[in-house]
Amino acid sequence: ELLNYVCIGGVFDTLSKDNPHSIGLQGWQEIAAHFQKNYPQLPVGAIAGISLDNVADVISTGADGVAIISALFMAEDVEKASRILLNKIKLARENS
Repeated sequence: ELLNYVCIGGVFDTLSKDNPHSIGLQGWQEIAAHFQKNYPQLPVGAIAGISLDNVADVISTGADGVAIISALFMAEDVEKASRILLNKIKLARENS
């Protein structure tokens, strides 16, 4: 097997890279469905524009993980932002 995981994006607009357009949660779900059906052992993540405000929605759509840059490194307190993100991810997984 050549892949350990896939990360699909840009889900949302982001400041850390120049994406021509974002695909949104629906676009993410449509692409992820292909991998989830054909490669169920492969974790499928989301990348681009993941923030404190939308991370729970991303996890709730079925993302196994998220790649986050701006929400952490542009935060005034990186440790606090990390804890908040982790808690939101845990809650979203419990409620899915």
